[in-house]
Order: sequence, then C-alpha cells, then structure tokens
Amino acid sequence: MKVKNAHWEPEKFKQRGNHPSASTTAIENLEVGDIKRIVHDDLQCNYCTKEKNIHHCSLVHKIHIMRKLGWQLEYYHEKQYVLVVRRTK
Repeated sequence: MKVKNAHWEPEKFKQRGNHPSASTTAIENLEVGDIKRIVHDDLQCNYCTKEKNIHHCSLVHKIHIMRKLGWQLEYYHEKQYVLVVRRTK
C-alpha cells in the first residue's frame, strides 16, 4: 500500500441561502416610501419585452416571497437587469 502527501484543495462551491446577493440585500433594506433603481447583474434575469414573453427574474422571485411576508412592494423592469422597486407600506 502506498501513501503520498497531498494538498488540501476541496471543491469551491457556493451554498444557497448563506450569502444573499447585494441586490437582495438592497431590497431587504428598503424603508417605507423608498424608491430604488437596482441594477441586479449579480442575479439571473431573463426579463424581456412583451414580444418575447419571457418573464423570469431571481429578484422578482424574492419580491414575491417578501410580499407573502407582508411587505408591500411594487416593481417594474426598465430593461433587462434594471429593476425599479417601491415600498409603499
């Protein structure tokens, strides 16, 4: 049996839920009455015009979760990766 010294190099991976993105943190820090334009290129965003009918955005998913928790948020995409969010209550 042969045994050799080795270098410790575990796979680098990102665990979900441990480190929120900067865009998610920006939404969580909204105060009542705040309106923010968030460039969220740190998340997945496939939001396109109505012609292509693609509406998948990780940040919008987070907004829907926060609405279920009682936050009153309104939003719209100016373009892909640019979301305008308003907290009303």
